[in-house]
Amino acid sequence: MIKFYSKIGATLDKNTKETVKWAVIRSILALSRGIVGTGLRPSITIRKPFNPGMNEIDLEMTLENYYGKKHLDYNDIISLEKKPKKFAVTLMLDVSNSMNFEKISIAAIAIASLSYKLQNDYYSIISFNENAEIIKPINKDWRVEKLVDKILNLKTGGLTNINQALEKGLEELNASSISKNARRRTGILVTDGWVTEGPDPKETAKKFERLHVIEIPPGCVDDELCYKMAKLGKGRYIKVRDFFELTRIAKIV
Repeated sequence: MIKFYSKIGATLDKNTKETVKWAVIRSILALSRGIVGTGLRPSITIRKPFNPGMNEIDLEMTLENYYGKKHLDYNDIISLEKKPKKFAVTLMLDVSNSMNFEKISIAAIAIASLSYKLQNDYYSIISFNENAEIIKPINKDWRVEKLVDKILNLKTGGLTNINQALEKGLEELNASSISKNARRRTGILVTDGWVTEGPDPKETAKKFERLHVIEIPPGCVDDELCYKMAKLGKGRYIKVRDFFELTRIAKIV
Protein backbone atom coordinates (compact mmCIF):
# COMPACT_ATOMS: atom_id res chain seq x y z
CA MET A 1 0.00 0.00 0.00
CA ILE A 2 2.87 2.37 0.83
CA LYS A 3 4.54 1.65 -2.53
CA PHE A 4 1.24 2.09 -4.35
CA TYR A 5 0.59 5.44 -2.68
CA SER A 6 4.13 6.69 -3.31
CA LYS A 7 3.82 5.95 -7.04
CA ILE A 8 0.32 7.29 -7.77
CA GLY A 9 -0.21 9.84 -4.98
CA ALA A 10 0.67 12.78 -7.20
CA THR A 11 -1.93 11.76 -9.83
CA LEU A 12 -4.90 11.61 -7.43
CA ASP A 13 -7.39 14.37 -6.81
CA LYS A 14 -7.35 15.96 -3.35
CA ASN A 15 -10.23 13.96 -1.80
CA THR A 16 -9.07 10.59 -3.16
CA LYS A 17 -5.49 11.26 -2.08
CA GLU A 18 -6.65 12.08 1.46
CA THR A 19 -8.70 8.86 1.62
CA VAL A 20 -5.79 6.71 0.42
CA LYS A 21 -3.40 8.52 2.78
CA TRP A 22 -5.51 7.65 5.82
CA ALA A 23 -5.69 4.03 4.66
CA VAL A 24 -1.87 4.09 4.63
CA ILE A 25 -1.82 5.65 8.12
CA ARG A 26 -4.15 2.95 9.48
CA SER A 27 -1.88 0.27 7.99
CA ILE A 28 1.18 1.88 9.57
CA LEU A 29 -0.52 2.00 12.96
CA ALA A 30 -1.57 -1.66 12.71
CA LEU A 31 1.99 -2.70 11.82
CA SER A 32 3.43 -0.59 14.64
CA ARG A 33 1.17 -2.04 17.31
CA GLY A 34 2.32 -5.52 16.27
CA ILE A 35 6.00 -4.57 16.54
CA VAL A 36 6.01 -3.10 20.04
CA GLY A 37 6.56 -5.33 23.07
CA THR A 38 5.67 -4.46 26.65
CA GLY A 39 8.48 -5.73 28.86
CA LEU A 40 9.25 -4.84 32.46
CA ARG A 41 9.70 -1.20 33.40
CA PRO A 42 11.84 0.08 36.30
CA SER A 43 9.81 1.66 39.07
CA ILE A 44 10.20 4.06 41.97
CA THR A 45 8.73 3.35 45.42
CA ILE A 46 6.72 6.11 47.11
CA ARG A 47 5.76 5.98 50.80
CA LYS A 48 2.46 7.60 51.73
CA PRO A 49 -0.30 7.34 54.36
CA PHE A 50 -2.63 4.38 53.90
CA ASN A 51 -5.73 4.66 51.71
CA PRO A 52 -8.23 1.86 51.02
CA GLY A 53 -7.12 -0.15 47.99
CA MET A 54 -3.39 0.16 48.71
CA ASN A 55 -2.08 -3.36 49.25
CA GLU A 56 1.59 -3.08 50.25
CA ILE A 57 2.50 -1.82 53.75
CA ASP A 58 5.84 -0.49 55.00
CA LEU A 59 5.80 -2.55 58.20
CA GLU A 60 8.92 -0.98 59.72
CA MET A 61 7.67 2.63 59.43
CA THR A 62 4.16 1.64 60.51
CA LEU A 63 5.47 -0.01 63.70
CA GLU A 64 7.70 3.00 64.35
CA ASN A 65 4.65 5.31 64.13
CA TYR A 66 2.63 3.01 66.40
CA TYR A 67 5.34 2.66 69.06
CA GLY A 68 4.20 4.01 72.44
CA LYS A 69 0.54 4.48 71.38
CA LYS A 70 -2.50 2.62 72.67
CA HIS A 71 -4.32 2.64 69.35
CA LEU A 72 -3.29 2.44 65.71
CA ASP A 73 -5.03 4.83 63.32
CA TYR A 74 -4.92 5.22 59.55
CA ASN A 75 -2.32 7.99 59.68
CA ASP A 76 0.12 5.62 61.39
CA ILE A 77 -0.07 3.07 58.56
CA ILE A 78 2.44 3.77 55.78
CA SER A 79 1.78 2.22 52.38
CA LEU A 80 4.16 1.55 49.52
CA GLU A 81 3.14 2.61 46.04
CA LYS A 82 5.26 1.70 43.02
CA LYS A 83 5.20 3.99 40.01
CA PRO A 84 7.05 3.30 36.76
CA LYS A 85 10.02 5.56 36.11
CA LYS A 86 9.67 7.60 32.95
CA PHE A 87 12.18 7.88 30.15
CA ALA A 88 12.93 10.93 28.01
CA VAL A 89 13.81 10.17 24.38
CA THR A 90 14.39 12.35 21.34
CA LEU A 91 14.58 10.83 17.86
CA MET A 92 16.40 12.79 15.15
CA LEU A 93 15.47 11.68 11.63
CA ASP A 94 17.54 12.53 8.57
CA VAL A 95 15.27 13.78 5.75
CA SER A 96 17.99 15.05 3.41
CA ASN A 97 18.55 14.01 -0.21
CA SER A 98 18.83 10.26 0.50
CA MET A 99 15.19 10.03 1.57
CA ASN A 100 12.05 9.55 -0.56
CA PHE A 101 8.38 8.94 0.25
CA GLU A 102 8.70 5.17 0.55
CA LYS A 103 11.61 5.51 2.97
CA ILE A 104 9.79 8.20 4.93
CA SER A 105 6.83 5.79 5.22
CA ILE A 106 9.06 3.06 6.64
CA ALA A 107 10.48 5.64 9.06
CA ALA A 108 6.87 6.48 10.02
CA ILE A 109 6.35 2.81 10.99
CA ALA A 110 9.43 2.98 13.21
CA ILE A 111 8.34 6.27 14.76
CA ALA A 112 4.80 5.03 15.38
CA SER A 113 6.29 1.94 17.08
CA LEU A 114 8.42 4.21 19.24
CA SER A 115 5.36 6.31 20.10
CA TYR A 116 3.40 3.27 21.27
CA LYS A 117 6.42 2.11 23.27
CA LEU A 118 6.81 5.53 24.95
CA GLN A 119 3.16 6.54 25.24
CA ASN A 120 3.56 6.96 29.02
CA ASP A 121 6.99 8.59 28.78
CA TYR A 122 8.45 11.82 27.40
CA TYR A 123 9.59 11.82 23.78
CA SER A 124 10.18 14.21 20.91
CA ILE A 125 10.66 13.78 17.16
CA ILE A 126 13.04 16.00 15.16
CA SER A 127 13.55 15.97 11.38
CA PHE A 128 16.64 17.49 9.82
CA ASN A 129 18.47 18.27 6.60
CA GLU A 130 20.49 21.50 6.61
CA ASN A 131 18.03 22.69 9.27
CA ALA A 132 16.53 20.85 12.25
CA GLU A 133 12.79 21.08 12.91
CA ILE A 134 10.86 19.83 15.94
CA ILE A 135 7.99 17.64 14.70
CA LYS A 136 6.73 16.70 18.18
CA PRO A 137 7.91 18.62 21.28
CA ILE A 138 8.90 16.53 24.28
CA ASN A 139 6.45 18.23 26.64
CA LYS A 140 3.33 17.79 24.48
CA ASP A 141 1.06 14.77 24.14
CA TRP A 142 0.04 13.89 20.58
CA ARG A 143 -2.15 11.18 19.16
CA VAL A 144 -0.04 8.74 17.15
CA GLU A 145 -2.30 9.27 14.10
CA LYS A 146 -1.43 12.97 14.05
CA LEU A 147 2.28 12.23 14.37
CA VAL A 148 2.26 9.70 11.50
CA ASP A 149 0.30 12.13 9.32
CA LYS A 150 2.92 14.81 9.98
CA ILE A 151 5.79 12.42 9.18
CA LEU A 152 4.16 11.42 5.87
CA ASN A 153 3.91 15.10 4.91
CA LEU A 154 7.61 15.82 5.48
CA LYS A 155 9.42 17.40 2.55
CA THR A 156 12.69 15.62 1.78
CA GLY A 157 15.88 16.96 0.21
CA GLY A 158 18.68 19.34 1.03
CA LEU A 159 22.03 19.02 2.76
CA THR A 160 22.79 17.14 6.00
CA ASN A 161 23.60 19.08 9.18
CA ILE A 162 23.92 16.42 11.88
CA ASN A 163 25.41 18.80 14.45
CA GLN A 164 22.36 21.05 14.39
CA ALA A 165 20.08 18.03 14.83
CA LEU A 166 22.09 16.88 17.87
CA GLU A 167 22.02 20.36 19.39
CA LYS A 168 18.25 20.55 18.94
CA GLY A 169 17.90 17.09 20.46
CA LEU A 170 19.91 18.13 23.53
CA GLU A 171 17.72 21.21 23.94
CA GLU A 172 14.64 19.00 23.98
CA LEU A 173 16.13 16.56 26.51
CA ASN A 174 17.66 19.14 28.85
CA ALA A 175 15.55 22.30 28.68
CA SER A 176 12.22 20.79 29.65
CA SER A 177 11.41 20.68 33.37
CA ILE A 178 9.44 17.50 32.66
CA SER A 179 12.33 15.61 31.10
CA LYS A 180 14.69 16.53 33.96
CA ASN A 181 12.60 14.25 36.18
CA ALA A 182 13.10 11.30 33.83
CA ARG A 183 15.12 8.24 34.80
CA ARG A 184 17.19 8.40 31.61
CA ARG A 185 17.60 10.88 28.75
CA THR A 186 18.35 9.21 25.43
CA GLY A 187 18.95 10.43 21.88
CA ILE A 188 18.39 8.27 18.78
CA LEU A 189 19.98 9.54 15.57
CA VAL A 190 18.82 8.01 12.28
CA THR A 191 21.15 9.06 9.45
CA ASP A 192 23.62 7.92 6.80
CA GLY A 193 26.30 9.92 8.62
CA TRP A 194 27.31 11.85 5.53
CA VAL A 195 27.81 15.45 6.76
CA THR A 196 27.43 18.05 4.00
CA GLU A 197 26.65 21.09 6.17
CA GLY A 198 27.71 22.43 9.57
CA PRO A 199 30.56 21.57 11.98
CA ASP A 200 31.82 18.16 13.05
CA PRO A 201 29.07 16.64 15.27
CA LYS A 202 31.33 14.47 17.46
CA GLU A 203 31.81 17.09 20.18
CA THR A 204 28.05 17.52 20.50
CA ALA A 205 27.57 13.72 20.64
CA LYS A 206 29.70 13.66 23.81
CA LYS A 207 27.12 15.79 25.64
CA PHE A 208 24.38 13.14 25.51
CA GLU A 209 23.66 10.97 28.52
CA ARG A 210 23.12 8.23 25.94
CA LEU A 211 23.10 8.47 22.14
CA HIS A 212 22.23 5.56 19.86
CA VAL A 213 23.14 5.96 16.17
CA ILE A 214 21.25 4.01 13.52
CA GLU A 215 22.97 4.16 10.15
CA ILE A 216 20.63 3.93 7.18
CA PRO A 217 21.30 3.01 3.52
CA PRO A 218 21.65 3.65 0.61
CA GLY A 219 24.17 5.85 -1.19
CA CYS A 220 27.08 7.58 0.52
CA VAL A 221 27.48 6.58 4.15
CA ASP A 222 30.12 7.36 6.76
CA ASP A 223 30.46 4.24 8.94
CA GLU A 224 33.33 5.68 10.94
CA LEU A 225 31.50 8.86 11.94
CA CYS A 226 28.33 6.98 12.92
CA TYR A 227 30.35 4.53 15.04
CA LYS A 228 32.34 7.32 16.73
CA MET A 229 29.21 9.36 17.56
CA ALA A 230 27.60 6.33 19.23
CA LYS A 231 30.79 5.55 21.17
CA LEU A 232 31.17 9.16 22.34
CA GLY A 233 27.48 9.19 23.26
CA LYS A 234 27.83 5.96 25.29
CA GLY A 235 25.19 4.32 23.13
CA ARG A 236 24.76 1.62 20.48
CA TYR A 237 25.74 1.78 16.81
CA ILE A 238 23.36 -0.15 14.57
CA LYS A 239 23.75 -0.45 10.81
CA VAL A 240 20.53 -1.48 9.07
CA ARG A 241 20.53 -3.20 5.69
CA ASP A 242 17.26 -1.68 4.54
CA PHE A 243 14.66 0.74 5.82
CA PHE A 244 12.35 -2.00 7.07
CA GLU A 245 14.92 -2.69 9.80
CA LEU A 246 14.21 0.78 11.20
CA THR A 247 11.43 -0.91 13.16
CA ARG A 248 14.18 -2.03 15.56
CA ILE A 249 14.22 1.53 16.94
CA ALA A 250 11.48 0.77 19.45
CA LYS A 251 13.39 -2.26 20.74
CA ILE A 252 16.60 -0.42 21.73
CA VAL A 253 14.84 2.03 24.09
